[in-house]
Amino acid sequence: MRSRAPAATALVATASVLLAACGGADSSDGGTATGACGGSGALTLGLTSAPLSLDPSAAANGNNSQWYITPAYAPLIRTGENAELVPGLAEEWGYVGDENKTFELTLRPDLKFADGTPLTAQDVANSIEYFKTGSGPGSGFFRNLTATAEGEDKVVITSTEPDPSIPLLLTAKWMGGSVISPAGLADPSQLASDTFGAGPYVLDEQQTVSGDSYVYTPNENYYDQDAIQYDEIVVKVIPDANSMAQALRSGQVDVVESEPATAASLEEADGVSVVSAPVSVDGLYFLDWEGTVAEPLASLQVRQALNHAIDRESIVEAIYGEYGIPVQQPTVPGDPTFGYSEEANSTYDYDPEKARQMLADAGYPEGFEITSLVRANFAAEAKMMQAVASQLAEVGVTLSLKPAQNTGAWVDDLVSGQYPMTAQVTSGKPAIMQIPYLFMPGGIMNPFNASNAEVTAAYQELQTAAPEDVPEAATQAIQTAVDQALMAPVVAVDDIFAYSDEKVAGVEFLGDTPTLSQMDTWTPAC
Repeated sequence: MRSRAPAATALVATASVLLAACGGADSSDGGTATGACGGSGALTLGLTSAPLSLDPSAAANGNNSQWYITPAYAPLIRTGENAELVPGLAEEWGYVGDENKTFELTLRPDLKFADGTPLTAQDVANSIEYFKTGSGPGSGFFRNLTATAEGEDKVVITSTEPDPSIPLLLTAKWMGGSVISPAGLADPSQLASDTFGAGPYVLDEQQTVSGDSYVYTPNENYYDQDAIQYDEIVVKVIPDANSMAQALRSGQVDVVESEPATAASLEEADGVSVVSAPVSVDGLYFLDWEGTVAEPLASLQVRQALNHAIDRESIVEAIYGEYGIPVQQPTVPGDPTFGYSEEANSTYDYDPEKARQMLADAGYPEGFEITSLVRANFAAEAKMMQAVASQLAEVGVTLSLKPAQNTGAWVDDLVSGQYPMTAQVTSGKPAIMQIPYLFMPGGIMNPFNASNAEVTAAYQELQTAAPEDVPEAATQAIQTAVDQALMAPVVAVDDIFAYSDEKVAGVEFLGDTPTLSQMDTWTPAC
């Protein structure tokens, strides 16, 4: 059975945040969820990759990657079942004034970390200040923020420029609100392999085998004991997609990440449900659009020519099927603040002859050679990039692919400044966050610290837009990036998750959003 979140329905809940931001068997065999709905047994999850780190400031933040962080780190603000923001560690929050530069939140009373020490406003401020120094995808959004404590329960966050996204940044998705204890901050090196949070579970180091399986047990100091549904959560690393699917069918795991090649068969399996939604954009990102190591990319004509050379429709149909949408923009549908528009998808028609002529006009009649990073452990992405390379070859561009065997190796290559292009899965997010993430100096996906005057101007317009004008300004900012051809997106890719509906309930996308329900809200099926 399959459930797919609608792609084009405007999301009211998340938009309202930015427009008016206030606010089976027992566990003895490594087994699976059992027992009454009150909770017992183990919840066993399957992921293809081990975590980059258990440190929230360095961890990946995809829907699946959060499974390593969410059990142990409670966020300041949670995401409700319709993607609205609801209390977490904080019970109240909101902006002060109308400039979106000062944000205050008030903590719940009597909070404790898993080690039993009190959780105070100063701890929150210290955690945020540490988080913004990290290397993870969320940390970059905190660079302009400063957190201070006022008393035991109030935290004030100030921004050097208008930032309507602060409430979202404090959710589990972006991890900045995943508060780290003083014990953890005292020696940050230990954060990579152990947990120091205030979440419903704690990492069991004795049972955990790094790179293979991660075991979490209940936190007796968690503020909401009724929310703890399982005696144990186990995350197993299963790199092969077919093995992952078989593990779900055989009952070895309860919830897994899936991919197009195996999802169709899982949809037909008894007792298995599949949920999916367009969550991220994959394609070819031109990191070096000032031509530091690859001179051709400094030419707008060249970048536009490469976009005209890619047949997105054929690639998506062959590789992603019903789990992808051809796109030319670095965002996904479903939320007006994301800036997605059908018009942007008509910017570059597939026209190899036009591409060849544009390359000649730009001074490259014989084409050129260039290298792109690609992650070998993402099968669909690797196939997509092989297809892109083949199509670029038809217009005279030789694209060599430099594979990384895992995400960690890819990150090392990305930040090295040696490679002018990369394939990249970029999650959909409000344009006020997406533009700096991808295209502004200091952004995670801008290792050359390049700048583009047109995109910068459009972003500044978005920053200062009145709440009612945010969707239009977001759309214009995304369109400007498309016009400047700072990337060649190919596909809006579904995140696909499959689960045993006889054992687990609550695995779903929130409203029409690209956000999966937090795994600490899942319950044993009745």
